[in-house]
Amino acid sequence: MPLAAPLVADILAEYPGHLAGHRLAGRLARRRGDLATAEQHFAQIEERDCDPGTRMSLREIRELLAQVTHEH
Repeated sequence: MPLAAPLVADILAEYPGHLAGHRLAGRLARRRGDLATAEQHFAQIEERDCDPGTRMSLREIRELLAQVTHEH
């Protein structure tokens, strides 16, 4: 998926509120371990996205971030 990240970035640059763009960018960030960026992308669309996976992903990411923050 390394080729997908620049394409998604281009989509979001042109269409900042793009639901599928933020969803994909969040998934890509999560895969590479960048939980803070993943959280930002999912939070951007949380209220407008009818895909239950977005809220589930956001909840999981926030739980992981809380665990990481408490460990340090």
